[in-house]
Amino acid sequence: MTILIVDDSADSRVLIQTILHNKGYKEVITAQSAGEAFHYLGIDDCANTVARADLILMDLVMPGLNGIEACRLIKSSECYK
Repeated sequence: MTILIVDDSADSRVLIQTILHNKGYKEVITAQSAGEAFHYLGIDDCANTVARADLILMDLVMPGLNGIEACRLIKSSECYK
C-alpha cells in the first residue's frame, strides 16, 4: 500500500510519515503542495505517473489550491476514474 501525505507544513509531513512508518507502512511519499501531489499522481499526464497512491492524506488549508479543491481535481482526473 502506498500512502501520499500532502501538507504544506514540513513538521506535519514528518510527524505523519513517522507515525505511519512505526505502524509498518513503508511506502509513504510526501508532497508539500497540491501541485507536487498532482505531479506524483500524473494528474496532467496519466502515462507519466510517478506513484500510484492507495490512500491520500491531505491538509485542507494550504496556500494556492486548498485540499478540498485538490481532491475534486484528483477525483475528476481520467487517471483515477
